[in-house]
Amino acid sequence: MNNNNSNSKAIPILIAVIAILLLTIGLLAGMFLMNNKNKSSTESSSAVSDVKTTETTASTTEQVTTEQTTSKTTTTKPTTTKETTTEKTTTKPAAPKATASISVEPQSINGNGTCLLMTVSGNYSYYTYEIYADCEGQKNTLRKSGTSYDKSYKYEDGSTVSNFVFYVTPYNADGIAGDRTSMNYNGALSLPPSNASLIIPCEKYGTIYSPSGSKVDGLARSYLIDGGAEMYVRHDLTDGWHIKAVNRYDTNAAEWYELYDADDGDYYGWVSNHFISFY
Repeated sequence: MNNNNSNSKAIPILIAVIAILLLTIGLLAGMFLMNNKNKSSTESSSAVSDVKTTETTASTTEQVTTEQTTSKTTTTKPTTTKETTTEKTTTKPAAPKATASISVEPQSINGNGTCLLMTVSGNYSYYTYEIYADCEGQKNTLRKSGTSYDKSYKYEDGSTVSNFVFYVTPYNADGIAGDRTSMNYNGALSLPPSNASLIIPCEKYGTIYSPSGSKVDGLARSYLIDGGAEMYVRHDLTDGWHIKAVNRYDTNAAEWYELYDADDGDYYGWVSNHFISFY
């Protein structure tokens, strides 16, 4: 009897214990599920926030990059190469300068007529000339014209005339003309007496000698030797200029030499030995 009563009392107690355990387990399970749900919600929210933050950062970076690129594009000025055109300055060669002189030569055709020596000097390449004379009752008749590259030109006329006019126009290498020079010879019907027999040919070299710096004259043959009017070939012979002597003429006062420039052949006329230093 007692055992049956004990068993009958134990059964309700066991049931109660089991119910309490089940309740406890249920509560724990509910709490566990609740915690997982909250955690998932939080992670989802965090992920969304991170995505938004990433998008915002990317957008901002892209905007800054775009702005910088725009700024660089805007502030970078294109390089413009400016072509510099150099104008060519064409310098025309200067017109040449020339001087000329005339002297009477004692030689003539068959002992008659008139012979003139025209000497041209200056910075020219060639010159043209025209010779006019009063002859056969006609005034200023053209007797001869031509082109010469020489420094001197001898004109011989078989007739005896009282007036010659020479015209000389110098040109440079490009054909540009300088000022025309005219020379007028008013001579006698016959040539003056000559001391040509006293002329001695020679070939000597030296320089013009004038240490004071004064310019030296070159006399015309017609004046020095042939007894004609005073006439000079040059007034500008300078100390140190190279000369070549081709003739000598002696007087009581000095020895005179007919000179040419040893470098370019310019005719200098007759110069006293007092103004020459021979090598």
